[in-house]
Amino acid sequence: MAKIAEDLSGSSFNYWKIISYSHSVGYQRYYNCECICGNKKVVCGKSIKQGQSKSCCWIGFQPGVKTHGEANKSREYVAWQAMKYRCLFPSCKAYKNYGGRGITVCDRWKHSFENFLSDMGRKPTNKNSLDRYPNNNGNYEPGNCRWATMQQQACNTRGNCIFEYNGISMSQGNWCRVIGIHRDTLRVGSKKGKTLEYYIRRKNISNERIINYFNSVYNIV
Repeated sequence: MAKIAEDLSGSSFNYWKIISYSHSVGYQRYYNCECICGNKKVVCGKSIKQGQSKSCCWIGFQPGVKTHGEANKSREYVAWQAMKYRCLFPSCKAYKNYGGRGITVCDRWKHSFENFLSDMGRKPTNKNSLDRYPNNNGNYEPGNCRWATMQQQACNTRGNCIFEYNGISMSQGNWCRVIGIHRDTLRVGSKKGKTLEYYIRRKNISNERIINYFNSVYNIV
């Protein structure tokens, strides 16, 4: 009995996402593939499986290598590639927390680094990273992304408890910092009926101090 050729449709290898079978030449099967950059190309299945073809443009983050008009060492280009990798490629270890939860990249950014850079601008510093805000469960798209500081990123995680006082909402960690108490104090105290206002009044924390802290964390001028 003849061996049935393997169909790779729907699989991901390195930075290729295999969309569908295209054609065969002898024993070689070719597939319609999508690169992490958004380009589509017909590629030999054997080359993809053996790692001879990893993408249409990905060369590695090597200084001076140009792709899409940017050096691969560009902080913004790396962020753009990584954003798509974790949302669109099941082979990415972080996929379960992004694409696996239904989070995707808008068409305007998916197929154009230039559009992404035009909308987001350059990273303010090396310490800033791409963050979905204000909707942490939303997609990567204009109006829902920012270059966030490490502290802002930490405040915007799914596991954070949010407390509100006088119209200001912040994470448990940030309230504890501005009040000057350990986060366990607030967490345990809230279970015993001690509100956020209780600790603010007990520590005599002024509204001005809270507002100034909030503005510094969220970069509000």
